[in-house]
Amino acid sequence: MTDAEYDEETVTRTWTSDVSLVRSRLRTVGVGVGTGLVAGMGAFMYVRDELVPTHGIPLLPGPEWYPVVMMALAGIYVYLLTPDSRESIVAGLVGFLVAVSTLVAAVVVPLYVLYPGPARGPLARQYLREAFPGLLNGLVLVYFGGYLTALLVLGYLDV
Repeated sequence: MTDAEYDEETVTRTWTSDVSLVRSRLRTVGVGVGTGLVAGMGAFMYVRDELVPTHGIPLLPGPEWYPVVMMALAGIYVYLLTPDSRESIVAGLVGFLVAVSTLVAAVVVPLYVLYPGPARGPLARQYLREAFPGLLNGLVLVYFGGYLTALLVLGYLDV
C-alpha cells in the first residue's frame, strides 16, 4: 500500500465518521424540535383553556386533560425516539427550549396581529404573566415528568 492510497483511505473514513456525526446531531435536534413544538402547543392550550375542544373523545378523560397528555407524551417521545441517554438528554433540553419559545410566540404573536401599537406593551406583559403558570406547571412538571417516567420505567424494564 502506498502513501497515496493510505491517505485516501484515511480521508474516506474521516468523512464517513463526520457524516454519521452530523446525521446523529440532526436527528437529535429534529426529535427535540418536534417534541418541543407539541409540548409548547400543549402548554399554550393549558394556559388558554378556552381554546381546548369542548367535545370529548369516547373512552378518554375529559378535554381539560388534552394539554397535559400532549405535554407528557412529548416528554415520553423524547426518550423513546432517541437511541441513547446522552442524545435523549440533549433532545429533551432542545425540546424544552423550543417549547418555551413556542409558548411565548403563541401568546405574544396574536397581539401584533389584533391590537394597535400602544396597546401591545401592557397586554404583552399581562399575557406573559398569565402564561407563566403554564410554563412552570405544564412544561417543567409535566414535560420533564413524562420524560423521567419513561426513563424510569424503560430503564427498569431494560428496554
